[in-house]
Amino acid sequence: MHVGLNCPEESNRRSLMPGALLLDFDGVLVQTQEAWLNTMNAVAQQRGTPPIDRAHFLETWGQSVEADAALFFQGANPAEIGRQYTDVFAEFVGLVRIEPHAKHLFDSCRQSGLPTAIVTNAPLELVDTLAHHFGLKPIAMCAPSKGVGPKPAPDLLIKACDKTGVDCCKAWFVGDTSNDRAAAKAACTHFVGYGTPGDSRISTLAELIDQLFHGQ
Repeated sequence: MHVGLNCPEESNRRSLMPGALLLDFDGVLVQTQEAWLNTMNAVAQQRGTPPIDRAHFLETWGQSVEADAALFFQGANPAEIGRQYTDVFAEFVGLVRIEPHAKHLFDSCRQSGLPTAIVTNAPLELVDTLAHHFGLKPIAMCAPSKGVGPKPAPDLLIKACDKTGVDCCKAWFVGDTSNDRAAAKAACTHFVGYGTPGDSRISTLAELIDQLFHGQ
């Protein structure tokens, strides 16, 4: 497995069809910013820490629970913050919107035999619940755990490739943040930027479906 060093050139490691399709969750498959902003401020209120304004929230969008704990919750235990997130998020799940074509993408991948994995910095229990709610069925879901660091480290992508049985340099990773981009680069994985610069770029999941299955 190629990880960071001795990567093939991009022109060589990108093929017409990836060996596996890895996808970030928040901001790619579902839109959760409003739900997360409300969740984080509810947790801040519970803990007696300052409220989180929208601008600061957006500046740090996509960072890990560990980073949230250090920045917003006065260095609280990340595991405790993660549990609070999972408990409180349920109150705001009605604000979550699935991306158009997300379910179609997973259905098309499954029908074609293309392995898929969700790669997220969010708490796994929460993401698993939302994915099930919206009918998204990846082969694997990967979130930070003991010994597996959050993005921008490559750990989650490496784990996802292990679970799908594909070399990192033969996978594609779809993400929307600089942390996603950095993780893909470190893992030597082709980065498809969702509304953001990447090795290639898309604006909608419909574009990705066309690229993968319709040769466009």
